[in-house]
Amino acid sequence: MHDNFIKSQDILIQCGIRISQVLGLSEGMAKIAVFLYASPHPVSMPEICRRLDLTKGTVSLYLRLLEERKVVIQAWIKNSGRQKYYEINPNLWEDVAKDMRERALQRTQITETAVKESLAVLRRDRQDYNPEEMLALKLLEDRLEKIQHINRFTHRVLDHIHSIMLEDLSPFEFRSHEEEQIKPIAIKFDEHEGH
Repeated sequence: MHDNFIKSQDILIQCGIRISQVLGLSEGMAKIAVFLYASPHPVSMPEICRRLDLTKGTVSLYLRLLEERKVVIQAWIKNSGRQKYYEINPNLWEDVAKDMRERALQRTQITETAVKESLAVLRRDRQDYNPEEMLALKLLEDRLEKIQHINRFTHRVLDHIHSIMLEDLSPFEFRSHEEEQIKPIAIKFDEHEGH
């Protein structure tokens, strides 16, 4: 592999490390994900370990977690024996957009549940409230209803953003190495290569 290609991968990997927390990934998971993203072919676990200077146990754990999150997938390579190869998920951006939407919806659901419970408690035994308490009840009710309105608005915005993302990202769908008919190659790294 040309030195410039490897340097380009290194730049992307460092960027991935910096934004890993935003993506909810550990630094090691981000390294692997970005490395596979920037690789033109499926990569074996030993190659990942060697290139990223990570242990086999660490890489194995992170690959499993990245598979669960649908960031990477195992690639079938003809005549590879028991050796496993990994590549970036061809549907990565669609799955990321869907995951972002689901996480945001979960957060609004937590808020919505708390608001509903709070309103239910607040509205119990209204006849027992004195005039001052009734004013406080009305104020809190109004504020809680505004939160419900914001949640409904948020759901509509998230649905709209999700549909736009899917439309805008469709030209960027990956094709697997099998669809591209790219043959995996063994990458040999020099012992003195920087990590």
